[in-house]
Amino acid sequence: MKILVRVLAVSFVLLIVAAVLFPVFAKAKMGKRKRTPSPVEMAQRRLMESARKDVDEGRYEAATVKVKQYLAKQPADVTSHQLLAIAYTKLNKPELAIKEYQDLFGQGKSWDTTVQKNPVLWARYAALLRTAGKDSESRNAYRKSIDLYLATSRRHFITISSDRTSWGQIDSDLMLAEGLYYWETDTGTRHIEAALRLDPKSDSAHLALGMDFISKMKYAEAGKAIAKAKSLSSTIEQRRRCDEAMSWIDRHKQHSGMQIPPMPYVSVGTSSHSALSS
Repeated sequence: MKILVRVLAVSFVLLIVAAVLFPVFAKAKMGKRKRTPSPVEMAQRRLMESARKDVDEGRYEAATVKVKQYLAKQPADVTSHQLLAIAYTKLNKPELAIKEYQDLFGQGKSWDTTVQKNPVLWARYAALLRTAGKDSESRNAYRKSIDLYLATSRRHFITISSDRTSWGQIDSDLMLAEGLYYWETDTGTRHIEAALRLDPKSDSAHLALGMDFISKMKYAEAGKAIAKAKSLSSTIEQRRRCDEAMSWIDRHKQHSGMQIPPMPYVSVGTSSHSALSS
């Protein structure tokens, strides 16, 4: 009899707990249900899809009209401002495109900090400023793009000296920064090679190429590139980096066929040669 009473008491308590918790769980489950877009929202989505298609197919004027209609109701939509900037660029309207990028980067309005840290967008913005003849602003924007590429670089980092202000140097630095971002890929190699074509005297680009060869176990080519980097460098720190890389190659030659540890981290340092003419 006592056992039966206890069972009934426990059951009663469980019923009370269930009665209290069930509405909470039911409400939480209902809250997770996907909300059905309203007809207005669906129309807005179709409008943007159409605008993207217009840009892809070269109908830039039509795209700007549709994006503006969308922004009238969604003024803080980052993607739409990017699309509008691209359309204005294609229409050779740099001032309007510049305004869109300035808004995105917080120089006008600011909605998304991730956009402000996007190196590709800063490079596009810099190119527009350059086209518009705003050289000083363009150089600053290019440097911002380079810094952001390096901040998110997969393995190696480069410090660009402030005296590298000619367009040849800036273009080379941008290519090199992208190459380091795409490190140990074919894309990365192509960017490093392009950086050297733009500025054959860049010690940092030669050192980066040498390390790229090391990653591919092409030690003879790596030695030549690193030796070239050292001959171009005028800083003790940069020559030390070159010596470290050459030392690793020598160790590999001495221990041919033996397992040796991977090359220690060697950062690519400041290019030190004097400014080239613009």
